[in-house]
Order: sequence, then C-alpha cells, then structure tokens
Amino acid sequence: MHDEKTREQQRLAALKSYNILDTEIESDYEELTELAAAICGTPIALISLVDENRQWFKSHKGIDAKETERSASFCAHAILNPTELMQVEDANQDPRFWNNPLVTGDPHISFYAGMPLVDDDGFALGSLCVIDQQPRKLNDTQRNALQTLSKQVVNKLLLRKRLRELETANQNNIQLHEKSLASEHSLRLIIEQSPTAIIVFRGKNLNIEAVNPAMLTLLNQKADITGKDLLTVIPELEGQPAYELLHHIYRTGETVYRYDTPVSLNRNGRLETGYFNFTYAPLMDEGKVVGIVDMAVEVTEQVSARLAIEESAHQMREMVQNAAMGMCIIRGQELVIEIANEPMLAIWTRTAEQVLGKRLTDIFPEVIDQPFPEMLRNVLRTGETLSIPELSADIADTDGKINRIYIDFTYKPLRNSEGKPQAIIATVIDITETVNARKRLEENQIELTQTNRELGTVNEEYIALNEELMASNEQLLLAEESLIDLNERISIAIDAGGLGYTEVDLTTGNMLCNDTFKSFYDRKPSDEFTYPQMFEMMLPSYREEVRAKVMKAREEGSLYHAVYQIQWADGSLHWISAYGRARYDNNGNSDRMVAMVSDVTEQKEAQQAIEKLNEELQQALAHAKASEERMNTAISAADMGTWFINLESNEMVVTERTKELFGFHAQDRITLEDCMSQIAQTHRQDVMEAIQATITDGIPYNVEYPIVGFHDQQIRWVKAIGKRYTTIGSSPVSHFSGTVMDITARKANDQLKQDFIGIVSHEMRSPLTSLKGYVQILGAKSQKANDGFSSEMATKAVRQIDRMATLISGFLDVARVEEGKIYFNKTSFDLRELIVRVEEESQVTIQTHQIVFSASESAYVKADYDKIEQVVLNFINNAVKYSSKDSTIHVSCSNHEGKTRVRVKDQGMGISLKDQAHVFERFYRVVGSHTENISGFGIGLYLCREIIEGHGGKIGVESVPGQGSVFWFELTLLAGQSSPE
Repeated sequence: MHDEKTREQQRLAALKSYNILDTEIESDYEELTELAAAICGTPIALISLVDENRQWFKSHKGIDAKETERSASFCAHAILNPTELMQVEDANQDPRFWNNPLVTGDPHISFYAGMPLVDDDGFALGSLCVIDQQPRKLNDTQRNALQTLSKQVVNKLLLRKRLRELETANQNNIQLHEKSLASEHSLRLIIEQSPTAIIVFRGKNLNIEAVNPAMLTLLNQKADITGKDLLTVIPELEGQPAYELLHHIYRTGETVYRYDTPVSLNRNGRLETGYFNFTYAPLMDEGKVVGIVDMAVEVTEQVSARLAIEESAHQMREMVQNAAMGMCIIRGQELVIEIANEPMLAIWTRTAEQVLGKRLTDIFPEVIDQPFPEMLRNVLRTGETLSIPELSADIADTDGKINRIYIDFTYKPLRNSEGKPQAIIATVIDITETVNARKRLEENQIELTQTNRELGTVNEEYIALNEELMASNEQLLLAEESLIDLNERISIAIDAGGLGYTEVDLTTGNMLCNDTFKSFYDRKPSDEFTYPQMFEMMLPSYREEVRAKVMKAREEGSLYHAVYQIQWADGSLHWISAYGRARYDNNGNSDRMVAMVSDVTEQKEAQQAIEKLNEELQQALAHAKASEERMNTAISAADMGTWFINLESNEMVVTERTKELFGFHAQDRITLEDCMSQIAQTHRQDVMEAIQATITDGIPYNVEYPIVGFHDQQIRWVKAIGKRYTTIGSSPVSHFSGTVMDITARKANDQLKQDFIGIVSHEMRSPLTSLKGYVQILGAKSQKANDGFSSEMATKAVRQIDRMATLISGFLDVARVEEGKIYFNKTSFDLRELIVRVEEESQVTIQTHQIVFSASESAYVKADYDKIEQVVLNFINNAVKYSSKDSTIHVSCSNHEGKTRVRVKDQGMGISLKDQAHVFERFYRVVGSHTENISGFGIGLYLCREIIEGHGGKIGVESVPGQGSVFWFELTLLAGQSSPE
C-alpha cells in the first residue's frame, strides 16, 4: 500500500511538471481529438489529465464540460494499467460503471475506449479516449491508431515542456555568449603570454590567426607569419604526418593528442628532426570546424635521452650475456637477480626462469648463513668494490644436495644518476677444479713427507727389523706407483681445465712448467722459459706489486694471488691471474715456488667495458632527470593536473591543479579513495573498472566523467588520460600515472546540441502523425469505394510515412540514449519469425538486390521486438546502400552455445580497418570518393549498438576493402527454448 501511495505521488508530481492543467485551448490538441473521433467513428473524443480530485480535459470534442470529478472518471481506471488500451463495450452491462453518473446521466456514456498517456518515465498522466452513447467495439486498425495518437499527445506534452526549458536555457546561453565575448580578449592575452607554445589556425588552408612567442621560438619564425597560410611559412611540413593530421581534424572534429612525434623543420639553417608532444583541438561554430588550436611542447631532448638510455642498457645486457666468465646484476637491498648469463647459471645449476626477478636468498636459502648476502649489502651501503680470491661457497642443487665450490669474485656497485649505489655487477670465476687439484697435490706431498719420515725410522731399525723393512719397501713401491699415477691424473686435470702450472727454482730462476703455461706467455712447448723472463714480460707498473706479494707469501707461508698484464712480442697485451705458494727445504728456507695461472684477458676486457657502459648510463640518467623537470614545467603551463600512484605502496602524489579540479585545497592531503568519492555516482563504477583494466591488463586509461567538488560542491567534467608503467628510469617501480584536464565547457556545448536534436525531432513528428491519419482515412474510403489504385497508393504512402517516422524516431532515440532514457518493451519471441517478417517486407520494398534469408531453427529471446527489427532492417538497408545493384545480400540467423547470432553479409565496397573501429560511433560516416553520393546522418549504427548493448548483447563488423562486409549482433537465448517446445 505504501508503494502504491508513493507511486501516485510521483505520478502527480510528473503531471504538474508539465504545467498543462487549466491552460487555454490549443489547436494541436484539438486536431488530435478530431482525428481520433474520425478514425474511431465516435461523437466524443477527449484528452483527459487526472490529478488528485478531478479529470481535466485539455481537448473535449463533442461535450462542453471541461472537467469532472475523479471518482466518476473512466480514465482513472484506464491509468491503472499504463501499457494497455482500456475498452468498455457497454457500460450499462459493466458492474464497474452501470450506476456511474456519467452513464446514467449526461453524456450517457455507453461505449468507452481510452489509451493511457505515458511519459518517458513510465507515469500515466491521463488518457486519450473516445466515447459513444451506443455500445460498440474498436477494430485492430482503430485500436492501433488510438495508441499512435496517444503517443502523439505525449510527444506534444513533452515538446511543450522542452520548449519552456529551452527558453530558459536560451536566456542562459545569451548571458554565456556575452561572457564569452569578454573572455575572448582575455584568451588572446593568455595565448600570447602562455609559456606553452600555442598557434591558432583558421580555415582549411590553415591560415595562422594567432601565435605566441613560445611557438615562434619553437618554429624558428618571426611574428610576421600571422595572417599567412601554414605551408607558405613552413613548406617543409607538407606530406608530414603532423600536417596531414590537421586536415583530419577538419574532417572529424575530434581532439587529437600525440606524443614523441617526429617533425622536420628548417632551424639554424638546416632541416632538423625534432620530437614533440602536441594537442590539436578543433574550434567549433554551429557544429562545424572553423579552426584548430595547436598546443605543443618540444621533447627532443627527453626522447634522445630515453633512446640513449635504452641503447646503453641494451649494450650492458649484451655485454653481460656474452661474457666468458660468470656475470650477473643484483639490485637493491632485497638482492633481486636482474640479469645472469649462461656461465653464471651453470655455476648456480639453475635456469634463467628459476632465478630472474627473484631474491638471491629465496633461490639459495643455504647462503643466508654464509657471508655473501652481507657482503653484497655492504657494497650497496659503502659503494666500495669488493674482490676476494678463492672463497668457498655451499650451493644447493635443485634436488637439495649441497655442493661446495671455490670461486674468485668481484662485487662492483652500479650507481644511479645521483651517484648512489642501486645495484651490483658480480663477476664470478669457478676455480673449484683448480683448488681441488692443488689440494690433492698438497695432500700427496704431505703423504710423501710422512712416508719419508717413516723410512728414516725403518733405516735406524734395519738390522733388527729386516723382514719388516722388506714389507715396508714393498709398500713404498706401491705408494710410489700410486703417487706417480696421482700426479699423472693431476696433470690431466690441470690441462683439461685450461690452467698453466709451474714450479720455480728460486735459486737458479729455472722453471718447470706445462705447455699451457708457456702458451699464456707467447712461448712454444720446446722453448726455454725462466723466472726473470716472465717478470720482463710484465708491464712495469705491475712488477713491484707482484714481487711484494711473492715475498710476503714466502715469509708467511701463505697463498698469494696476483692479476697483472703482460706484453707479447707482437705488442699485444694480455691479462694473467696467478696463484702461488712457497716450498721449503729441510732448513725451512723457501727454495721453490709452485703456481697455477690462467689467461683472464677476455674477462678483464668485458669488465672494463661494462664499467664504461655503466658510467655512460649514469650520465644519461642524469640528463633524463633534467629533461623530466622541464616536461613537468610544460604540463603545469598547459593548465593540466597530473597524478602518480605507486602500485606497490598505494602512495598517491598529485599536483595542485589536480586537487583544484576535484575541489580540494592545495594544502589538503588526499588519497585515491578521496578522489573516487568526488566522482558522480553515475560514472564512479565505470571509472573504477577503467582504472582496474589499466592496472591489471595495461589497457590505456582514457575516460571522461563529472566531479562534485569537495569544498565548493561545483560540478565539473574532466578528461583523464594515463597508463601503467613498470619502471622509473632504470628502477623497477610499478606505477599508474597520467594527466587530467577540465572539459566542462565542451560538455555544455554537447548538451545544447543534444537538446536541439530532440526538439526538432519532436516538432517533425506532429505533422507527420496527422498526415498518416489523413492517409489512413483516405485508404479506408478508397477500400469502401473499391478504388484499388488509390487504396494501393495509400498503403504505399503509409509505408513511406512509417519509414520517415522511423528516421525521426532514430533522432529521438539518440536524444534518449544520451539522457539514459531509452525504453525497451521486452517480450519473449522467436527471432526466426522476426527474420521471416523482415524477409516478406524486403521482397516488397527492395527490388535492386537479391536478398537471401536463412534461419532454419527457432531462436527464442526476451527483447524489444520493434527495436531488434530496427537493427536488422538497418543492417539490410546499409548493405543495399553500400553495394552495387543486382549484387547478393545474405541474411542468416544461427544458434551456438546459448547465443543466437544474426549476420548480414554484402558484396559491397568494404570498410577499412581504421574505419571499422569507429563505425558504431554517433554521427560517424566513412569518408571517401566512393561514399560522397550516399546520404546518411551517421546515427543508424550508433543506435544499433546502443540497442544491442542495452539488451546485454554484442555487435560487430568484419570487412575487407573491396570484398564486402559482414555486420552481426548476438543475443542470449532463453534457457531451454532454443527450439520450439
């Protein structure tokens, strides 16, 4: 009961909003009641509006009364069911009305038929009714005519309401125009004084109307270019994409944004290619493009810096990947592995997929208690290079088995543009085989020493222990054989590892060395090579350092490691890595030195190249940072706001202009949630979904939506453009950034155009409805007179009037779509039957093409029958318009996986891939020499899309230029009713 009362209060409020009650007689409404009475053959016809206590007649043909009490009103009953015509064939026999004073008294109603007057919001305001004092019943034609005329009454009411609103809007528009004249002078001053480069063109020849100093500097031109055509001033622009895009703006009227666009200009006496970010915005006058505003920022330095950074990063990555030794780059205190080459992966016994982008301690948890993580972090903290030779490391295989390896490694910091360490390049050489071979050699020597001592003891006891001596001698022979065999295996291992081995007699300087050792020093296997000759080959800057390390190792009995350069006879330089240890005689004097060496020339050269590349990268990053600051200045000058959201920490940073657009003060601290709360409820969910699509799928963010200011409560329309980024410079920082600008004025202009379309369409329908009524009367009289020719002509005239009404309805539907008020009268029906009906209609109306229909199976859907028929007919009519005469058009309907798809295929001119992306947009038409003689407004396919998407379906086009097109739409089948039951 409460809901019914609320609904009635809303209906009464809707009725009062039309300001129609107790107004004077108007001829438009009188004509409609005259037409209703003529069509239905009744003496009385009324336009009745029902308020709280009465029914008031806007038009009352056949009676003098202007109103009656609501309690006796037939129309009060009719409005209870707004969608159906109420017909009382004999009120004297109807228990609802047999004692009604309007039945028993004047005007002695016997027959009543009333169609509710329902507005766009679904409220029944009253009814259009016909009355007779004799019982009767309307036929189908009369019922349909009464329904049509009731819609015309509503349209009249809506038109009257809109005209009143338009008068108010027109007064506001006049005031706005006066303000715009005053602001035009201010705008010119802003253009001239703006630090952003701005130029204004007029006419299709792009005559320069205004240009500010910043743009003159950018173009390297003087102020006298004003009033000249663009190509006269800058002829080199002809044929360049940036110039052709200006003509595109004239054709489409759309605003275009371009970034990092190359443009060649004559500057400094030669043709130079620069890079620019620019906006082309059309100047509109009465819906036509009359000029273009070009706002540009030169970003040549930023683009060049970015390309240099990308090239440097690529070179460094290639250097690491192609290095002969193990190399990797580890970033940040979390020790995330960024790059690792194949030798490094081999040392780790891992694949690239297993390590890249992951923390070192997650891949190798066994190193947490080892010194390596702390060493790496210390390099990041101090910025000092760390090199340690022959360090042991325990690395787990993928099966969990721990392997101990020995490595030489260098940790060198990689610095950012501010000189702070951000990553580490690690160079690692696996020397496990070398160390193990040396250890085995040392163990053998210890074993040999112990054996010699045991032999000394045996000799002292020789006489008494002769038999034991013989046994020991045999053991000694066996041990000697084992030692020889072991030495041979060690030699094989050393040769296989590509290592040089030498034993130096420190007294004579003679060296016993293998062939690999000699090859490292440019010697043949047969050449003699001495210790002094080896030092002579060292570059002078290394000799004293190596001698000091050897002396220290001899004095302390320790292992030394030296890396130095030598020069061959051909002048080439080579790097040598050497490990050595002293050997002592019985008196403890170091008389020999054993050493293992390897040629590390390639490793050293690669390391030096990477260090140089890192230096260049740091310089490029510093340059890019400076360019970014200049870019931020340009954005601020263009009156745009920007935002930055860190997707890991959810931290949000915005400019003061962004806060201003959302109605916040400059000192306010705001979050993303604060901004979302200011977006109008009608658009908030769409904006949230667009942001999520950008963050999750990388889809570019480009949306328009209204905002209610936080402090000032002012409504503004804004346009936001952004994207997801994964880095800042070379740092992996995932963030969502972009710009936002005020488009309130443009939205107001769009609304004025939309109101104009709606009003004009309503005004056109009124005379058309009257014309149809007169033609129907003429057709009825022709049938009665058996005038077949006139009857046929009347039928064809009605059909053409219906087509014109459909066109006008299209304009009205555009207006309703924009207002969000398009209405769908959904019923359950078989789409196959609709296709059959369209086929019958097409066979009569289309004689220029052969149309083939195929819809073999039922397809039950719940939809608006008339709207779906409108979509199919639009597809067919487009196929006729855009294909040659006598060609074939195929119309099909098929079901698949709970969906039904309708396809219209033609053999016409086809649509380019570029135009396919826009054909369903409002007022969009394919432009070209092949379409210039084809009429149309560009609203048909737009309405088709809105109708299908309003039913939750899909719509699309498939086309190849020159080979025809296929337009299709898809709807969901009713569950269990894809075929007749």
